[in-house]
Amino acid sequence: MKKFKTLALAAAISVGLATTSAHSAEQHDGLLGGDSSAYFDIFLKYEQVFRIWGLEDVDLDGNEGIGNEPLDAHEFCVFTNNSEDKNEYKITVESENNFQLIGIGGAAVGYTLKVSDELTSSQNTGGGQFITVLNAGPLDDQPNPSVDCPSGEENVKLEIGLSAAVGSETGTYTDRVTMTVEPS
Repeated sequence: MKKFKTLALAAAISVGLATTSAHSAEQHDGLLGGDSSAYFDIFLKYEQVFRIWGLEDVDLDGNEGIGNEPLDAHEFCVFTNNSEDKNEYKITVESENNFQLIGIGGAAVGYTLKVSDELTSSQNTGGGQFITVLNAGPLDDQPNPSVDCPSGEENVKLEIGLSAAVGSETGTYTDRVTMTVEPS
């Protein structure tokens, strides 16, 4: 009798597992016979993706953009597969201090920040943020988003210039800028 109960339990478990897996796995299996056919569906979930990388902290010496002094310039990378819009993307540039460097004692030094690609450039004109549309270029010409931003393959330029000479208050002046890239 014990052997019969064990076989009955094993059979019940086998049928239960077969029923459960057939419903949860969306299988379209063929039947046992002289020939058999089955099918499966293929799904592709393709999404627009963006990546910004290669930004580094900026150390200014206090003369950038004053008089004939050059702007401080850096380059970084942006990738997008937004081919519907010819790889255009919107970049939002936000400053915690409304594009002012703030010293320990509260003294402020304004600055301009400009971002550009090969065709377009935009800069802050007041307020705590600005938004512009840039183009990352053809996919083949963009930096590889799965590696570091290689020198010579950057596709966005960042330029910073002070609005006025630093006052007499010594110390460190800071601001934090956040850049976000998304569909245009």
